[in-house]
Amino acid sequence: MMRGTWIRSLTLLAFVGIVLALAGCEGTIRVKVVNELPWAITDVYIYEAGATGPERELNRLDRDANENPIPLPAGENQVLP
Repeated sequence: MMRGTWIRSLTLLAFVGIVLALAGCEGTIRVKVVNELPWAITDVYIYEAGATGPERELNRLDRDANENPIPLPAGENQVLP
């Protein structure tokens, strides 16, 4: 049962990324990430179409005072720009 949830969650994240990439929208798009997995998500990368350089590799999760990404706990959700 856990494997199906894991695959469904990864498929959803991939689908959202593909839709955003194909949409070619300009400006800021907010994305809601829902963690249905039994462990925390530590990295979320959302790439702007055509983005290059170091800004392309930014982890989109919130950061603490030391600029470390704050993991998204199991069962939680977060809206990312």
